[in-house]
Amino acid sequence: AYTVVDKLKSIAHHDKKTVLMSIHQPSSEIFDLFDDLIILSEGYLVYSGPRQDMLAYFEHHGFACPPFTNPADFVFMDILAKPEYTKILV
Repeated sequence: AYTVVDKLKSIAHHDKKTVLMSIHQPSSEIFDLFDDLIILSEGYLVYSGPRQDMLAYFEHHGFACPPFTNPADFVFMDILAKPEYTKILV
């Protein structure tokens, strides 16, 4: 999976193309390859922007990622899995 995402990133940057993909619970290594994110919950936009700004965005809304936690796991398991939390963000 890492090799596929890494190759897609190379193609996107080299050929100046946009690559869209849907992925559920990526590893932290794969997550770090992403440039931008669009995170949806129950059809609502929860976050859209640069990957490196995501944790600050959620922290600003009261959802701080614990140290040494995969950011993707944090979003999927601690925020998106709890509909009462995602309603705060929409």
